[in-house]
Parts: sequence; C-alpha cells; structure tokens
Amino acid sequence: MTNLSYACYGALEVERVLFTLLKTLVLSFIFSFYSHGDSIKWLLSDWPPYQYQQDGQYLGYSVDTLKVVLKYLTQHDHHFQISNYKRRHSKFKHKEKVCTFGISKNAEREEYMHFSIPAELYFPIQIFMRQNTYENLGKPKLTSLEELLRNNAGTLAITPGVIYSPRVDELINNEDFKNSIFINTTKAISKNLYGMLLLGRVDFLLDWPPEGRYGLNLQKAEGQVVSVILKEASEMSLAYAACPKTEWGRKMILQINHALARAHKDSTYTHAYQAFLDAYLVNVYVEEFKRRILNKGE
Repeated sequence: MTNLSYACYGALEVERVLFTLLKTLVLSFIFSFYSHGDSIKWLLSDWPPYQYQQDGQYLGYSVDTLKVVLKYLTQHDHHFQISNYKRRHSKFKHKEKVCTFGISKNAEREEYMHFSIPAELYFPIQIFMRQNTYENLGKPKLTSLEELLRNNAGTLAITPGVIYSPRVDELINNEDFKNSIFINTTKAISKNLYGMLLLGRVDFLLDWPPEGRYGLNLQKAEGQVVSVILKEASEMSLAYAACPKTEWGRKMILQINHALARAHKDSTYTHAYQAFLDAYLVNVYVEEFKRRILNKGE
C-alpha cells in the first residue's frame, strides 16, 4: 500500500470514528431528552379540607387523591404550589407549564385548558342555614334556591370563581337577585362564612358536605347549622385534571389520562374523600363512583 493509500485510509478511518462519535452523541441527546420527564407544577387551591398547605405540607382530600394518581405518573417530577383563582387561571392563559387537579369544566375554561377524563366525583353542593332558619322554612328535606331568592328569604353568601352547578350559577348571576347575594372576597369558604352565618350577617351559604363539616368543626357549631339538598343541584359533580391548551398540555393530559385509568382502580383512590362523608353517604358514593367513573369513563 502506497503512502497515499495509507493517508486516504487514515483519513477515512478518522472520518468514520468522528461520524460514529457524533452519531453516539446525537442518539445520547435524543435518548436523554425523551427518557427524562418534565417537571410539572401542580397549582392547588387554598380551600380546606379540599386542598391547602399547613406547616409546610400540602394537605386535603383532593391532594391525597392526586398523590394516588402520581404513583402512576412517575416519569415526571411533580411539585405543588398554592395559587389563588386569578393567578392560577392567568398562568393557564399565558400557557405556562402548569397543571391543576380537581377543577370543574365549562365552555370558557375549555378555551385555554385541556381537560382529562373525569378525575374526581363529588356530592353536589348543599345550602347551609342556621337551625332557626331551617325551622322557619318548615324543616325541608329539599329546597329550591330560586324560590328562596325570589321570596327574599335572606342573604345568600357565595364565593367568586366557584362553579356550583349550571342552574345555581345561572341564578346567582341573575341581576334580579343581586341585592340578596353577598360576595365572599376571601380565599376560602370555611375560614369566615360559617362565622358570619352564625352571627346572622348572612342567612345562607353554598358549600359541599365535606367542606361544610370542616367549617362547622372550626366554628364548634355542631347542631347550630343545617344543610339541605337543593333542587337545582341534585346530581353529583365531576372534576378533572387540566393543563394549558398547548401541545405540551395536550401530551401531558394524554399521560394523565393513562395514569387516571389505573388510579381509578386503586383501592385507596377514594379513601380520602370518603373519610369526610357521613357514614350513610359512603355506600351511595361508592355505587355512584362505579357507575360514573369505573363503568363509564369519558
């Protein structure tokens, strides 16, 4: 072999080695990119006992439920952050890489959020009132919010940004009833509205059974307040996981859906919520969860 042949061979060998090295580096980068998940920030409400932070820990029955889901989403790093309603939705509208859990779905939110399959199932809201109000109304087992508002039966306290039910939301946004409605500007129902109810500053408030139980326990008001089922909110509510309406959010929701499908079958999935229910409601909830979530999906 001539010196020229050796030189050409050597150059080709160097080129081959460099190409192999470059190929290895590219493949390593691609593998690294796809094998390591994202860091997901989960935006949570400050709404005990649903979601809240206390002594540096994230607590609440919805947080415990989310943690079951995350057992099946281990390809990502997960972080929690408490965020108020306005800031949370601003982050979604600005397409930040955030997600949230336990949120209701409506047409407006679907404009800037991708939603998962149903994640949680809740008993509907009820209307809470003082014992004497309950007696004056004839101790009803079922009542109509529309009738109470039309009859000026008292002042109803609501919290902005909360989706109660389609018909209830329609009623509380009706201009005809604005003088009968007190808007709670604080971040959670349980921290002040039950105190106002007991003092007679408001006459009714809307809340869910677990939150109501928690709020009344804080006020040590057992036996002083009664909750009644509303005609306008008689069906259990679904809640979802949501991510921003971006390609990242779409792909993340697909993965969350897979995790939810597995989590729904986890025997511990509904334990945290059931712990806040009265005993007679647990069997009703279990059967409804099977019908609405396990046997149906979305």
